[in-house]
Amino acid sequence: MRGRRLASCVLVLAALGSAQRASAKAPEGIAAGSPRLTKAPKLVRFVEAPYPASEKAAGRAATVVLELALDAAGAVGSARVVQSAGAAFDAAAAQAARQFVFEPAEIDGKPAPIRLLYRYEFVLRTEAPTTAELTGQVRTRGRRSRSPPCG
Repeated sequence: MRGRRLASCVLVLAALGSAQRASAKAPEGIAAGSPRLTKAPKLVRFVEAPYPASEKAAGRAATVVLELALDAAGAVGSARVVQSAGAAFDAAAAQAARQFVFEPAEIDGKPAPIRLLYRYEFVLRTEAPTTAELTGQVRTRGRRSRSPPCG
């Protein structure tokens, strides 16, 4: 079996740092002048986490939810576990996530640091065999050659 991971961004939490205030009337439920997310971050470089050997051998799958702090350039500054799947899964997911690269989020049209929740899924998949045992007869095409008579 080979481990494969699926991962997905699940929720943008909060903008870090200051953003310019909007002068237009804000939609209902949002205070006027509040910073607004105008472009969500987009994952452009995914790093696959190694499947923990002990968990793979036990046939376990898991999901780790991380809080990622992205800087204004889209680099991951920190990865904090908010929903654990066990120490081995947590460490592997966090280590891989710190190497991710995102297109930066934009607040009020400008690149800005942001925090988001990221769900990293460890899923066991059956790998197709790469070797096999074959049986049969080898046959040749064409005429059979005869040995010259002795003599």
